[in-house]
Amino acid sequence: MAMHAIDPNKRSPFHLSLDIDSVDPFFAPGTGTCARGGLTYREIHYICEELAESGRLVGMDLVEVNPGLEPGTPPRGAMHGDNPDLEPTTPTVLLAVELVLSALGKTIMADRTLPVEHAASGVDPPGRVYKAALPAH
Repeated sequence: MAMHAIDPNKRSPFHLSLDIDSVDPFFAPGTGTCARGGLTYREIHYICEELAESGRLVGMDLVEVNPGLEPGTPPRGAMHGDNPDLEPTTPTVLLAVELVLSALGKTIMADRTLPVEHAASGVDPPGRVYKAALPAH
């Protein structure tokens, strides 16, 4: 809705300038300005995923990540949904990396299945790679 209001013709590129302290400190405590009531884990990922899905995100900066301000020590042990390619780190650093990946097209909340008309190539016109649709049983 907001992207449509800014660019109803869907032609302009977007640059995402993301300050990690816009996220609730429950999810991103390692920042200089913590304020309750910020974006949730799902809300911030949704924003990044929608921008990636638009095919018009051309740049991103992510600021105010400060692992030195992270309370306690990094959590030990994997949690369900963790990316196995990422090393254990602080919650804020992990979230920051995940957000960059979401802005680049990795999804956490939906399994993007390739539209039928592009199933042979595995890539749709903006260049996003999808999983092939599974046949119904």
